[in-house]
Amino acid sequence: MSYLELSGGRIAYDRQGAGPPVVLLHGAAQDSTVWRQVVPRLAERHDVVAYDQPGHGKSDLWRGAVVSQVDDYALVLTELIEALGIGPVPVVGHSLGGSVALRAVLDRPGLIASVVNLAGSAKSSQARIGYPGDLLELVSVNPSDWMETTFYSLLLSPELSEQERWAKSFDPKRVPPEVIMGDLQAYTSCGFLSQLGQVTVPVMSLAGEYDWSCAPERVQATAEALGGPSQFRVLPGLGHMPQHEAPDLLARLVLEFLSQSRDQEEP
Repeated sequence: MSYLELSGGRIAYDRQGAGPPVVLLHGAAQDSTVWRQVVPRLAERHDVVAYDQPGHGKSDLWRGAVVSQVDDYALVLTELIEALGIGPVPVVGHSLGGSVALRAVLDRPGLIASVVNLAGSAKSSQARIGYPGDLLELVSVNPSDWMETTFYSLLLSPELSEQERWAKSFDPKRVPPEVIMGDLQAYTSCGFLSQLGQVTVPVMSLAGEYDWSCAPERVQATAEALGGPSQFRVLPGLGHMPQHEAPDLLARLVLEFLSQSRDQEEP
């Protein structure tokens, strides 16, 4: 693990491989280790950077506080890209990370070359994602336990074995409860769908067939609002976390998209 001192604190990141760079951005209540099955496959062709968002994994809190806005997470992403000197760079963002990547394109056009939006949305109000109005109050009683239970029983594909679902459900145990609450607040409050016409970089949007947290129709609505080249695909038999459920498939789709995007950039 390596570290960068950004304006709001120290950010931990892992870097593997060689070739054109790509950044991997994890979702809520997780850290960069969620990409552990995908990174080796991408690193065969790319310089892969996977980092811990503030308060997750080995990264500091941002300016000493929990992040609860997508805009602040987007600032971290753009500062990291600038500090590493790798922009414009493709970004693969999962769930909240997908929202962050799209927000960053709007905030700092020119730093991000393309986006893979994996189960993310640009309009994630509580009503929009189907969360009941009192859910965050309920979750606040024990965020870690709620996320563990949700990962095990709801977010992962029902086609995974019980043993596989149980193994994946421990990711949130590594994230402090207050940081989990900040993530959920950021996820349920972002709403910049109407601005997506300004996003003109290539975007591939992927949604799991069984994903209830960010259902395919919500990912599709985000894809259809984009102003540039856009692809949308439903992944049969998968839930909210294809990087766990089908890492080979996800890596192949990402590599194909990155290759296509580079071809489009060449004169």
